[in-house]
Amino acid sequence: MPHEQLMVFHRWVAWAMFVLALVHTFPFIVYHTWKGDLVNEWNTGVFYWTGTVALLAQGWLQFMSISFIRNKYYETFKVLHLVMAALFFTFLFIHCDFILTSWDYLITAAVIYTVCLLASQLRTYLEHGITTFATLSPTSSGAIRVSIPTTSSWWPGQHIFVRFLTLDLHALTSHPFTICSLPVTDPNRDSLHMILYIAPRSGLTARLSSLAHQSPGGKKIRVLLDGPYGGMSSRSLHSFDHALVIAGGAGAGFTLPVVGDFLRREYSGGNSRAANEGEKVGSERKLRIILAVKTEAYRVWYEEVLEEVLRSCGIDPGVGGEGVVVDIHVTESTTTTSGAAEKLESTPSSSSDSEKSDSITSDPKGASGTVNVYRGKRPDLPALIKQLRASKEKEESLGIAACGPSSMLFDVRSAAAEAQVDVLKRGGGEVWLYREHFGW
Repeated sequence: MPHEQLMVFHRWVAWAMFVLALVHTFPFIVYHTWKGDLVNEWNTGVFYWTGTVALLAQGWLQFMSISFIRNKYYETFKVLHLVMAALFFTFLFIHCDFILTSWDYLITAAVIYTVCLLASQLRTYLEHGITTFATLSPTSSGAIRVSIPTTSSWWPGQHIFVRFLTLDLHALTSHPFTICSLPVTDPNRDSLHMILYIAPRSGLTARLSSLAHQSPGGKKIRVLLDGPYGGMSSRSLHSFDHALVIAGGAGAGFTLPVVGDFLRREYSGGNSRAANEGEKVGSERKLRIILAVKTEAYRVWYEEVLEEVLRSCGIDPGVGGEGVVVDIHVTESTTTTSGAAEKLESTPSSSSDSEKSDSITSDPKGASGTVNVYRGKRPDLPALIKQLRASKEKEESLGIAACGPSSMLFDVRSAAAEAQVDVLKRGGGEVWLYREHFGW
């Protein structure tokens, strides 16, 4: 089970445990209050005071894990979450007092958790080593580029836990980051390079941004790695007639290995339709990328890294890829006399009529086929998915991969579900969805 799905399971099971703990607690309070011996039970027995401490710790774990609090104070949340979990388990162990062989279950759970923890640490030391140094460097978008030499392999959508051994408390915790590159074998290199792009906010990411700007040429920091985990292991977008990649904000990094994997299969020996070695394969499969970013700097950065992806796949960025369309929506409004976006090219956009006034067709055969830029509005994802389904043949399949904030993923998930229901009712090609939320 991928970590992002496991986290959902973890949260809902925890809420169920908390409700059951309350259901367990209140009948005893009511009963002993009715008997008049509640104070005596508290003073002479072990059950009430240990149960109260365990319940308070469990309540802290639940309410401090609400997404608003967790995201706003993540560094503090993570440390206190571990402390409270240890407190809860310790007092729950004492509270149970081996009634009905309860300790058997608690000891089993502790052994399983300890074995899993030791296994991940052993994997860190054996697979990745303890002398790995990551290179931090700033990018034009404000994000931090992290390059890590490694001998491991991975696939699109996977993430890895990284512990940055800085000289502060951040060295005590590891954090998950989406891998933004594909493993590229090079006989002239002793190892591969895993690339991460980190959007600086507060806490650890702000500290990394500060270190990266101290040495513009690249700041080296020792790291410990655990992973990779999750990812699109079951399907590749290249197995569908039409591929749609959607991302918002920091989710842009997620698209890079997904697009790279598609292009590598389409333009290399990974595609059996290649007639000649090195010859561009036909454009029967279509790829569309929809990206929503806040600033112009982020757009420029994305087109630059997209060119790097093309080069890594053996494609000339000056020629681009046939059947590939990139729609970049810059949500930050720009000051223009007409209130619409400036036209950088006279070539008309391929967007819908409702958005033509805000579109820019920049570099029609540039970084990856056709690049359309829209300003001042967010993409209407349900309408775009419906439009894409209407434009394809009935029996053609559609694969969707999305990464972004919750609101964006909700729109994509709803539109995909509607399309899947339509397939069940009227028939047609498969509609498949992979989604990744870049928050925990």
